Amino acid sequence: MYLKSLTIHGFKSFAQRVELVFPRGVTAIVGPNGSGKSNVSDAIRWVLGEQNIRSLRGSALQDVIFAGTDSRKPLGMAEVSITFDNSDFALPLEYAEVTITRRTYRSGESEFLINRTPCRLRDIHDLLMDSGLGRGSLSVIGQGEVDAILSVRPEERRALIEEVAGITRYRSKRQAALERLNETEANLVRLGDIVAEVERQLHPLEREAERARRYRELSARLSELETKLLLHEWAVRTETRSQWEARRDEARASWLAAKEGLEKVQSLRREALGEAAALQDALAGAQGDLARLERMAEQQDAHGQVLDERLGAFRSELDRRASELEELARERRMASDRRDELARRSAKLSEQAARAEASLAETEQRVKALRERIDQTDAALKELRAQAMARVQRAADAQAELRSMAASIAERGEELQRRREELRLVEAQLQETARERERTVQAIADLESVQADLQALAARIGHSLSELEAVKRSRAERVQTLRGRLTGLRTQYDALRELDESFEGFGEGVRACLRAKRPWREKVYGAVGSLLQVEPEYELALEVALGAAAQNIVVADEDTAKQAIAYLKEARAGRVTFLPLSSLRVSPPLTLPQHLENDPECLGLASRLVRFDPTVAKAVEYLLGRVLVTRTLDGAVRLNRSHPHIQRLVSLEGDLVLASGPITGGHYRARRGAGLLSRRHRLAALKDECERLAADVAAEEERLAEIEAEIDSAVAERSAVEGRLQAVLRDVAEKQRVRDVLGERVQALESQKERIEAAVVGLQEAIARLTAEHAELSRRFGSLDTDKELQNTEVEELERQLAVLRDESDSLEEVRAQQRAAWAEAQSALKAVLNEIEQTEAHLSELKARRQSREEECRQLTERIAQTEAERVRVQDEAAALRRQAAGVRAEVERLKSELERFQTEIDAWSEREEAARAEVEAAAQRLHEIELGLERERAACAQAEERLAEREIPLPHSPDGVRLPAVEPVRSEARSVRRELEALVAVNLNAIEEFAALKERYAFLSEQRDDLIEAKEGLERAIEEMDRVSRDRLVAAFESLQKALSAVFPRLFGGGRAVLSWTDPENPLESGIDMLVQPPGKRPQPLLTLSGGERALAAASLLFAIMTVRPSPFFVLDEVDAALDEANVDRFAQLLQEYGKRNQIIVITHRQGTMERADALFGVTMERHGASQLVSLRLDDALPAAP
Repeated sequence: MYLKSLTIHGFKSFAQRVELVFPRGVTAIVGPNGSGKSNVSDAIRWVLGEQNIRSLRGSALQDVIFAGTDSRKPLGMAEVSITFDNSDFALPLEYAEVTITRRTYRSGESEFLINRTPCRLRDIHDLLMDSGLGRGSLSVIGQGEVDAILSVRPEERRALIEEVAGITRYRSKRQAALERLNETEANLVRLGDIVAEVERQLHPLEREAERARRYRELSARLSELETKLLLHEWAVRTETRSQWEARRDEARASWLAAKEGLEKVQSLRREALGEAAALQDALAGAQGDLARLERMAEQQDAHGQVLDERLGAFRSELDRRASELEELARERRMASDRRDELARRSAKLSEQAARAEASLAETEQRVKALRERIDQTDAALKELRAQAMARVQRAADAQAELRSMAASIAERGEELQRRREELRLVEAQLQETARERERTVQAIADLESVQADLQALAARIGHSLSELEAVKRSRAERVQTLRGRLTGLRTQYDALRELDESFEGFGEGVRACLRAKRPWREKVYGAVGSLLQVEPEYELALEVALGAAAQNIVVADEDTAKQAIAYLKEARAGRVTFLPLSSLRVSPPLTLPQHLENDPECLGLASRLVRFDPTVAKAVEYLLGRVLVTRTLDGAVRLNRSHPHIQRLVSLEGDLVLASGPITGGHYRARRGAGLLSRRHRLAALKDECERLAADVAAEEERLAEIEAEIDSAVAERSAVEGRLQAVLRDVAEKQRVRDVLGERVQALESQKERIEAAVVGLQEAIARLTAEHAELSRRFGSLDTDKELQNTEVEELERQLAVLRDESDSLEEVRAQQRAAWAEAQSALKAVLNEIEQTEAHLSELKARRQSREEECRQLTERIAQTEAERVRVQDEAAALRRQAAGVRAEVERLKSELERFQTEIDAWSEREEAARAEVEAAAQRLHEIELGLERERAACAQAEERLAEREIPLPHSPDGVRLPAVEPVRSEARSVRRELEALVAVNLNAIEEFAALKERYAFLSEQRDDLIEAKEGLERAIEEMDRVSRDRLVAAFESLQKALSAVFPRLFGGGRAVLSWTDPENPLESGIDMLVQPPGKRPQPLLTLSGGERALAAASLLFAIMTVRPSPFFVLDEVDAALDEANVDRFAQLLQEYGKRNQIIVITHRQGTMERADALFGVTMERHGASQLVSLRLDDALPAAP
């Protein structure tokens, strides 16, 4: 596999799409500083999945998008694609060519593609893992990272060896396995707590199931007896209902006869009312017509007044328009006179403009002729001046040469003086340099003393740091232990809370009601067992006292209870006892006598020993208001004999004594903590313990943080000391270099003194030669002055003539300017007059249009006045006709009123007869109602009996005769006996049998899950051990191979010496760091931090070439790794680079000549326009000529 091409678009300085096609071997990317060549390596690193923007020399992801220039807008997207030749299928894809693409937008969105198929960044990381291009590899070395390779901590340097060993994928799988193992262990702890909780519930529930079976047998017998009693009651109620039905039929016949008489009277009265209503309607219609006619007449009168006002307005407007027409005629006459006057002025101004234009043309001709004479005279003058300038130039050249010679003589004299002064200074510098060298030698001795002191201080700080690290490990172990305990308690708390939230321990019906999502659920306060809070010492006593009532549900009212029961029936979810607070009948609160409260056996009423919300106080008083809690069973028996009014007494050990005499007791194994009441207390206790442990963990972590701060401070101090030590070492090296430089400078100064003495002799000879040449040149310069005076006379004459001509030209120019101004003034006046004529014509047109408009308005007003007068006559005629119609309607209204009074008298008589008949009907109806009420009571009683039979699913007999009991009392006596035995079975869980079977099945399922988790944990531990073994073997083998390769490469780059890699913890290579000790030629072995910049660069290059030997990558990108090397080291580096390029694809970004010469291909990056990079490529074997 190798890199085929790289396509960049919009990434950093690459505004346009650029494609780089890389050959095998060494490719060099060159260009001036700031041209963007390092952006190529950043693009490769970015497309391979780099997430740290700082390593790409940016602060935010948007920084990689082209930001624009003065002439180019910013882009909204950056895209880089890298293409690999995968013909050897080194990447796990069935493609001979693989292209990875990464895009980012200014909106913050990013896209990743493999062969143009969208994917995740993690998919790219997984694809490149262990290929030599994964995260942490050295395939791309950026600016400044060469030194960083050597500066990292030993543990971080191990990551390089892991990449070489190809165990990154194992590391990733091992981390995933560890996470699964931790999750499995947490699940195992949680499941163990749940299994333990289920075990605690299993045995008590088995005993409850046995009691439930006995309870069901007694319930079945009681149901049988109650069925016989119900059938007997139904038969009695059925016979009584038949008797009431016969009485009802008689009363109904009487009521119907009275009702028929009332209906006849009402019919006659309705007929009279109908005729009166018809008259009333006719009267109302006539009155309405009368009002309408009068209103219409008034409207016509008002309309006539409006028309009169309108006529007055129209006549006023007509007079105003006539006045406006007279004014418009006067304005039109004035405008016409002004137009004629302007026309006369226009003709006069046209003549003046023509005369001014002719005079201006004549003057223009004279100016033109005079300018030609001026040009001729000026040309002759320029010719004479040119000849004079040439003569002056020759004189100036001679004079300049004289000055030059004089300057040279003076310069040689000054140089002679400087040389003599320089000689004196060199002699002084020789003395000062010798003294400086002696001082440097003394400074080196002082620095070596400081170096020894700093090394001793660094050793002391290292000892203190070791002690702090030991304390830190101890504290960390303490924190880890506390965290483990906290995790275990939280697991128990979560398991118990899950049981509580899932209503575990409650019956099926209770759970169904509490989980229901119905409107009535808002009025359900909860089960009794979850509403009470009890101190631990009273838990067992209160659980026994409540018994099965702990699963009763408290609701607001009876309707809520009925809706919940309907829901249980619909869902077939079991049975529940509800306590509706609105209808719950509670006995008056029991007051204990003073001697009973003072009795040591008496702990108080159970309702006083629990905490609860005041809303449910009525239900608590109902259940526990007459239950007394005692210390022992003996005390309960004694107090029961002396206080028979107390229904139940219960001891702290769970023994129960009923007022009627029965005593229930025995061993209550595993009861504590497993009940509904104890669960809430255990939850609160676990929560408090978790909070206490969390506070302890926080305190320990705070102390651990303090210790870590002390360690950081010590590390910082050690770093500062090491920095000072490095500074002293650098100062020593610098002083030694200065000492050597000063020695060389002494030799240079002695040589300089000899050169200066020779220069002084040469300067004295040159000054004598230049003095003789200066005297000869001064003699020749005097002959040039005579010719100059003759030529000056001719020039002055021509200048005089030219001045006369120019004065005449200026006079003509003034005349021409005056004539041009007069012509322009005439033209302007003419234009103004013409404009005013045009405006006057427009004003005349406007006046004409306004006159026509006003004449048309006068005509329209005349027509509207005529129409309005006609409308006024018509309105007056209609008003008179309406008043005549109103008089006829008024007479009809009076007639209808008289007829209506007669009918009203007849209706009053029928109303009196109707009242008498209604009283008779009401009396019969009252008798019927009383009988029906009695019948309804009997029917309700009968229906209640039938409902109770239906609830027990007992079919109704055909006749009541066969179900009557000959003797009822023996059956009732037996039912009471069975009921008392049922009441003695307190704390019975009716669903215990099903719950026991379900819990037993759940216990088996959970145990099987626990076994599966244990098996999975063991499998994960074996897999982790195997991955550790394979990783350790590969890592050790890669370390040895890398050491061998480094031993071969290092001497070639340094010209000798050696480099050694070593484990900081040889017993544990997977966690150990890696140190590197370097011994350059002729020097002692020393750590990396003490090397010079060039030596560090060579050491990093040695490590890089060694990695290329052991673990070849598809390609390597080296960004200015040779920047710190001198020319000799660059040659060795380039030679080795060329050698490795034969079996590796290497892309090097450089500006060193030696590296460029060894490259197989060159890419040049330029920036012709500020801010935008461009690319130029060159194949060297094609560009260079063949060697001769």
